[in-house]
Amino acid sequence: MDLADKRYRGGELLGVDLGSWTLAFIAVALRAYTRLRVRRDCFGVDDILMFISMVCFTVYVALSMSCIHHGTGHRDNDVPNAKSITEARKFWWACYHAYTFTILFAKLSVSWFLLRLTTINKIHRRIIHGAVIITISNSIAFFLFTIFQCTPIYYFWDHSQEGGKCVSTSAVLAVGYTCSVFNIVTDLVYALLPAWIIYHLQMKLKTRIALMILMGMGCLASCAVIVRMPYLDQQTSHRNSNSLYLATNVAIWSSVELCLAITAGSLATLRPLIIKVGRKLGFASATSASAYDIEFGPSGPLVLLRERTNSMFSRRGPSTPSNAVLLETERAVPFDGAHAS
Repeated sequence: MDLADKRYRGGELLGVDLGSWTLAFIAVALRAYTRLRVRRDCFGVDDILMFISMVCFTVYVALSMSCIHHGTGHRDNDVPNAKSITEARKFWWACYHAYTFTILFAKLSVSWFLLRLTTINKIHRRIIHGAVIITISNSIAFFLFTIFQCTPIYYFWDHSQEGGKCVSTSAVLAVGYTCSVFNIVTDLVYALLPAWIIYHLQMKLKTRIALMILMGMGCLASCAVIVRMPYLDQQTSHRNSNSLYLATNVAIWSSVELCLAITAGSLATLRPLIIKVGRKLGFASATSASAYDIEFGPSGPLVLLRERTNSMFSRRGPSTPSNAVLLETERAVPFDGAHAS
């Protein structure tokens, strides 16, 4: 990258931060309205976890804006004084932790949501539990590494102190790439598993495709992770020079990743609201009545939901005509897959 192509990129980062936060906030607000007003019986732990993630994302954006105020986006020679560089690095150190907790709670929210699916079985649960273990372990490892990557800790942002040292750039890259790969793997699990479950539901193909797209949007967060990975190498190769300028690309795609994780995780819960708006506007067809009744079960007659799991994920293993499993429930079940915990 030619450092002379742009002299200031703080404005770009600020725009992405504000845009990402606004989009995520709208998605979470619609989620809250759907769960608290449209469907008043299914507010659960997954919603609380997503709200916590949104709070952490708000902290992250505030810290990022503080970094911009102290010189992020400028090359070192354009920053007014060395103290501003020190302050900016200190805020970036804090951003690492806000990022970690934002992505952790967002993924835990999606995990909890998937565990509430009515058609889930033992194999599905084991896959989700495995993804949760990977997510938590990955977050803890990244959190501890970002805290203790320099000795003493404050040497990360204040290089004027003698006797301090930080881990090698190769170690930073190794941790960055490893954590990114694990993030991609868990994103794919959270996106492809519900798609597999929905594919075997006995409903119209159009409805299945719409649900698969809605619940598979978590893959978009992985795209941001993949785009960001080359910039990690770029930033670490200039670790002690123009770090505030080169951090911009990593920061931009980190904000996008957090936004997509929160937004995608929230959009998967909005189907009741979409159906309600569609019916009021006259867009919903008569054939959607049963889906509407399932969505709004408490206000209408109970619906019997039957799903024959004739796949490798049935409760008794790969199914045959003699061991196919019929899942039934005698109470109304929300069409988004969640029921009161």
